[in-house]
Amino acid sequence: MNEKLYSVLFVFILTTVFVLCLAGINALASGTIERNERLEFQRSLIYVFELWEGADSPPDEEVQKLYSSRIKEVEGAQTVYVVEKDGTREFAFTVQSAGLWGTITALVAVDESGSRITGIDFVSHSETPGLGGRIDEESFKEQFRGELISSDSSARVAVVSGQDTASKDDSLIIATYVIILDIVLKAYLPSISKALGPYVGLIITNCIIMGRAEAFAQSHGPVLSFIDGISAGIGYSLILLAVAFIRELLGFGTLFGLRVMPEGFTPWVIMIMAPSAFFILGAIIWIARTPIVKKK
Repeated sequence: MNEKLYSVLFVFILTTVFVLCLAGINALASGTIERNERLEFQRSLIYVFELWEGADSPPDEEVQKLYSSRIKEVEGAQTVYVVEKDGTREFAFTVQSAGLWGTITALVAVDESGSRITGIDFVSHSETPGLGGRIDEESFKEQFRGELISSDSSARVAVVSGQDTASKDDSLIIATYVIILDIVLKAYLPSISKALGPYVGLIITNCIIMGRAEAFAQSHGPVLSFIDGISAGIGYSLILLAVAFIRELLGFGTLFGLRVMPEGFTPWVIMIMAPSAFFILGAIIWIARTPIVKKK
């Protein structure tokens, strides 16, 4: 009874300490995060309105200057942003849609008549980098400029976007540090935070791998545990490379960004979506285990 009570108290105290740490760090960084998010949103407005002619993204000072001097906010049921260019006005507003891993928020600019898209940018999403996350690429966004808004189905553009364990104490500790890291990145390294996307949070899933390594180490010596860790790491790496190889080859017709499939090849859309990884992994396990089952 005393041991159970001790475990409950220990977890309660540990949780309380980590919650207080997270609350404190979030309070310290929230202002900086909000400023960074506001600055990135203003940068997106400048992009969709094409107010910056430089090849690179405008520096923070230019973003604030252009936003305050060229863009007006019109408050209402939804905030609309207005800019005057060459005697005509363009309007921008945010739209949201469900993505594979969460809500996708886009900033869309239209001409004065509202019949043509003049620019689009994706201000927030949780899509997989390299797959659905490619909606951030310039080539993808630029294809919408000048696109006619019409009820005619031929004028529409349809886009598909992406679409033994560790102990409770270990998971709690890892989850806490991951959340702290995510907050710090958003506050002080927003570009890195945006590039990493959902992968920071997915660090928590490594508890599964760590739990297996810990279970082996508890019943074996350091040498065997070291060999086991190296072997497991190599094995996981090879599996990830194999899955990535197949998905890129069939999903995009490329390898390491270089086209290898013939021009007439039709990409398999399913391969750029998350479920394909499970299908491929299942096939690899089936191929690997078939000889073992036959021997038995």
